[in-house]
Amino acid sequence: MDNIRNLILSILFITSAGANAASVELTLVDVDPGQEIQQVKNRPCVIGDNSCKNDLGYTIINNGDVTSGEWDLASPIYLVSDITTLMGGTAFWVGIDVNFNANSKEILDYFEVWVDGNKVFHYGTNDDSGPDLADGDQIRNGTGWSDFLLKEIDLAGLVLSQNSTIQFIAGMDLVAAGQEQFFLVRTDSPIGEVPLPAAAWFFITGLVGLAGIRKRGSTE
Repeated sequence: MDNIRNLILSILFITSAGANAASVELTLVDVDPGQEIQQVKNRPCVIGDNSCKNDLGYTIINNGDVTSGEWDLASPIYLVSDITTLMGGTAFWVGIDVNFNANSKEILDYFEVWVDGNKVFHYGTNDDSGPDLADGDQIRNGTGWSDFLLKEIDLAGLVLSQNSTIQFIAGMDLVAAGQEQFFLVRTDSPIGEVPLPAAAWFFITGLVGLAGIRKRGSTE
């Protein structure tokens, strides 16, 4: 796995002199039942499976292979300004949706955030000793719910330009039951929110309109 990761880094990054700062360690938070955040278009995947709801480009894990065993992947390279605009500021989290079965393990080896060719945030050490995400207190059924959160990425202290770039890299091992989703989450995201489908919204607004018409008719 080390060789694959090093190859990715050597191809995709040019290490710049004078990094902004030493890499800051992220915290992995096991999300309590009922506190999950759903992946939707304004919480885009950066690495995930084909079910991600995205307007932003992202890396599909091993072309959808659900029994790959292990992987090391990098997201597309984004402009920092695009990410901070989408997140409403410089601070955000990364939601992780875990897919597993009764016999599988889902080892998170590492997750890294690179800005302008410098690693500025990280979780794990890529030594195959990471946590088994399948052992979480509550893994929510269904696709696109944050079983875990990586906190907190904040770019405020970095020296950035209008052309500054950001990229996300992750590696997992013993994956055997579907692919995970790594998606960006605003720090003010509603907890446990289930967004209404558009059809349901139009149905509700139609009922409100009918109620208004009935009220006006009763007062004439």
